Amino acid sequence: MNNIALYNRYGYIVNLEPYEGDKWVLRLDDESGSHVRVGYKENKKDYYFVDPPGGPFLAVGNEIEGRKLTEISHIPNVGFIFTLESSKSDNDEID
Repeated sequence: MNNIALYNRYGYIVNLEPYEGDKWVLRLDDESGSHVRVGYKENKKDYYFVDPPGGPFLAVGNEIEGRKLTEISHIPNVGFIFTLESSKSDNDEID
């Protein structure tokens, strides 16, 4: 699987790198300062969005390359983890 490059209006490099299965880790270049704004769901425990400087604003329910963002979590020393639902092509069997 290849990285997913995300548009950033300041020209920073923002990528999702494959992590495990349907999980991707957010990577920011050093110029962005690696700071992000986050928001939580009403339970004040689960992440609802992550917003790097210059974007993109990434929220649960958004689509990224045609796949729905279903969960955002954080793993210390790894980063923000984005779970994307499997695409139809991911589930197609090879005959």
